[in-house]
Amino acid sequence: MRTFLRPFAALTLTAAAACAGTAERTQQNLRQLLPKFDPVQAEAARQTEAGKVARPAAEEGVIVLPDFNVVEKKVPQPGADQWFTDAEITRREMRRAEADMNGLEMALNRWHIPYLSASFAERARAGYEARKFREKIGGYLDLARKLEKIDPKAAKKIRDSLDFGKLPKDND
Repeated sequence: MRTFLRPFAALTLTAAAACAGTAERTQQNLRQLLPKFDPVQAEAARQTEAGKVARPAAEEGVIVLPDFNVVEKKVPQPGADQWFTDAEITRREMRRAEADMNGLEMALNRWHIPYLSASFAERARAGYEARKFREKIGGYLDLARKLEKIDPKAAKKIRDSLDFGKLPKDND
């Protein structure tokens, strides 16, 4: 790699030194070929770009429509949980709960008495719902904390509207 770069670097330096006088001549030749700057044309070009040039009068049978901009709305993308079915969410939450437990905890959590206690899948799903609800409430509290600096009354109103008695208890 180094053997390739040395001749290339030497060639570049030699060409740059030889072109110092050529660059001035080239610039002069280009200036002669390019049209002279005309402020009137430049102003007309700016007005054309800004859309301030008047339209021609409407001819017989021709309708001139006004200019308008089309702003496309961003298509809402579904959230991560909207891609999954309820059964898949439950399976995913069961795997997440299993990853946090050792063997004895897993064996004890798999046992339940039907009609008297919730199954492992139901407890995992309830934990998921509680976590989702806590994230939603956390977003509102974050908004209230940021709004506190601007409008303390509105922030207090947001906090008061949150009913913390309805918060699900942790199953973790």
